[in-house]
Amino acid sequence: MHDRNGKPVKVGDKVNVPCVITATQDGESEYCNVTLVTEVPMGTRTVGDTLTLNAKQTELVEAS
Repeated sequence: MHDRNGKPVKVGDKVNVPCVITATQDGESEYCNVTLVTEVPMGTRTVGDTLTLNAKQTELVEAS
């Protein structure tokens, strides 16, 4: 098993999953959520997967 760059991965490894924030909810709250779409789609799909997390579970990599 390997990552998208061909590097081997195994249980316990830490990885980053590049995503773009497509929506935010309740930006004033302690518990604000963000909707994310993965930048790299799986298989023949043209759009990435969508997931929602608490904003505090994310780490800014690049501001738009």
